Order: sequence, then C-alpha cells, then structure tokens
Amino acid sequence: GRQQDALISGAAVLCGRFSNGKVWAISAKNSATGTEMYGGQVDEAAQTLRDPQWGTQYSLVDGQVVGKWCPSPPIIGGL
Repeated sequence: GRQQDALISGAAVLCGRFSNGKVWAISAKNSATGTEMYGGQVDEAAQTLRDPQWGTQYSLVDGQVVGKWCPSPPIIGGL
C-alpha cells in the first residue's frame, strides 16, 4: 500500500496500510541514523519495513530490529 509521513504529537511517523486494510505506523526516522524511512519496502508476510538506505528490517508490530542490523549501508556495503 501507500506510505505517508505525518507529524503526530510532535513525532515524525510513517504510516501505511496492509492489503487487508490493517494500518501500520512506525517512526519516520531510522532510530540509529536519523535517516528517512519513507520509501522502505514493506514485507506484509513478515510485517516488517526495510530501511531504504541501510537495509535494516524493523517490525511493524513492535518496532524492533528483525534480523541483521545495518546489512547494506550505502557506499561501504555490509558491516
């Protein structure tokens, strides 16, 4: 589905909708680097959002990192 940035109570939030109509929301900024999460790939089956710049997958259920942290940073590759 479509993604949209919003400002909610002063916090930048990225939200969207799964194909079944369920809404998800997560911080619009990567917690480690502060980069934008907008445009990240949503995996509906795993209910995760892949950070478009660093490749880290975040749970759309609880916001925790799923799998390897920072697997594909720009320029230098995997850490």
